[in-house]
This record gives sequence, C-alpha cells and structure tokens, in this order.
Amino acid sequence: MNRQFGFTIIELMTTMILIAVVAAVAVPSFRTMVQNNRIATQTNAFITAINLARSEAVKRGRDVYVSSATGNTAWGGGWRVWVDDNGNGSEDASELLRVFEALEGGSTLTSVNGHTAVRYLANGYIFLASAGDPVPTFELRIPDCTGDSARDIEINFVGRPSVTRANC
Repeated sequence: MNRQFGFTIIELMTTMILIAVVAAVAVPSFRTMVQNNRIATQTNAFITAINLARSEAVKRGRDVYVSSATGNTAWGGGWRVWVDDNGNGSEDASELLRVFEALEGGSTLTSVNGHTAVRYLANGYIFLASAGDPVPTFELRIPDCTGDSARDIEINFVGRPSVTRANC
C-alpha cells in the first residue's frame, strides 16, 4: 500500500489563520515600538547638540550657538553647533563644531517661540534679550503619532534642557 505523507488542507488553513491573527496583533505594537524608538533617538540628538553647545561655551569662554540649518523656526531640516569667534552673532567667521542631519521619517522639530538659534554665553546660560523673553521651547512630532508619543523640549534660562512627553 502506497501511503502519502503531508498536511491536509484543513491543517494548512488553520495554520494560516493562526499566523494571520498573530500578525494582526504584533504589527501595530511593532509599529508603536518603532515610533517610540525614532522619537527617542531624535530627541536625544537634539539634546546632545544643546549639551555640546553649553559645555563648549563654558570650556572656551565664548558664545556658542545651536542654530537651525534652514535659518527659520522649522528645525527638522537639521541644526548645527558653532562658536562665534568674532562676536558678531553670525556664522561668517565661526568655527563649526558639529552638524546634525535632518530628521527622518517625516518628523518635525519646531520652535514654539520663534527661535532660529539658541545662544549660550560663556557662563553656560542662554542669552535672552530681556527678562521677559520666553525661554526656547521646541515641539518634536512624528507622523501618525498616538497617545503621548510627542515630545516638548524646553531650555531653561540656566541653559539646561528638559524633555516632557506631550499628547499628539
């Protein structure tokens, strides 16, 4: 007697249904994990730039800037850290310390108060033109954000950044 080995169509269909159910549950949570990792990485890159500018200002005893690469309040196109060598507040005769690339995945980083640059003084404090000026605050948002996955970054007058979760 010739016996054939293998799976029946019922067994194959049951297995396919189980795989579909597991995938339907796993894919959304995987997407959320990817979004959370992306926003954490992008937040850390911006905080790195802020901390670099502050420490270099204190170390060098000069003004150090973090400025938008696009020159406007939309910082998502990247940013750079530079030393103001001649004290005129422009990058014409400055030392470029580091360039940070544009944000990926459609993320946006926007200055809430209209800052195109953050200026650190030699004592590590940020420069505010007057006592009533708002401290630099930034909103980092990702596309299709859910829950409290957005981030708000505020730099206090002493120059220290703080990050808080924000609703999308």
